[in-house]
Amino acid sequence: MFHISASYRVAGHQPVAKRTEESYRECRKTGPMEKDPEAVLLTEGNRLFLTCKICLKPSENSRGIWKRVPPDVATFAPVELDGRRARLLIDLSLEIVNIREKDSGVYFCFMGTKVMAKYAVDVVQEEPHRYIIVSGRKLKRGPSKAVPMKDLNLVLRWNWSEWSECSRCGSVGKRRRVGICTVKKMNLVSPAKPVDTQILKEYRNGLPADRVSYPRPFESCRKSKSTKSEFMIGFCKFPCRPDASIAVITDKTGAVVDTVDNSQGVYSMHQPLPKLLRWQNERRCTKN
Repeated sequence: MFHISASYRVAGHQPVAKRTEESYRECRKTGPMEKDPEAVLLTEGNRLFLTCKICLKPSENSRGIWKRVPPDVATFAPVELDGRRARLLIDLSLEIVNIREKDSGVYFCFMGTKVMAKYAVDVVQEEPHRYIIVSGRKLKRGPSKAVPMKDLNLVLRWNWSEWSECSRCGSVGKRRRVGICTVKKMNLVSPAKPVDTQILKEYRNGLPADRVSYPRPFESCRKSKSTKSEFMIGFCKFPCRPDASIAVITDKTGAVVDTVDNSQGVYSMHQPLPKLLRWQNERRCTKN
């Protein structure tokens, strides 16, 4: 995953976004929806975003719908919503920015006593990776292909994200996407070897191959394969939008270091202070 640079907001977030009757009615059109368990692997500093499809009236308390079971702990712990690092969005999705290794664990979204979503979240300090450069229409080094292990009823494959924003507009820039190596059962009905662990049955869409809590019996077969994540870098050129309010900040090499929406009062630490903040700071210094 890509590191997201720090940004700041003129007005602070609310720990729980205010819901409206309109958003409740929109949710009721499709109704609550259970989600298959999902595994998430992040490096420290990234943003964690977990969705949960349940409908609550604006008057109903939503603080307790998300709970977490920390690693090596068998009891639920509430997710602390402070509005700075962790908050609940209007659609009841959970957002945690500047994620840390201590945030690892299994996250549950509840509707009453029923589990509507479950995420196994692993946060690591550094994820092994290799780079793939896209030059024109050809790849100098292509992405890894799926590795079937028929004798184990397992397959290693890379799940790719969408392309990032182009680092520049109006001229040639760069964009990236990441492929996370995952392992899953080839046949969900047949057992996996050397042990048919429950976690592979539950997470049918696969698990990150380098998960911190990966079952020990699979360590030997995992280490015998290349399970590094892959970053694909491609060239791009898009015209600049005259009404664009999304600021893309790049370093001297053209790599994106931050992307912020200035129209929402959000500014990057890499941008000059907006006029209002600069005037307030100058006035404060004059008084002192």
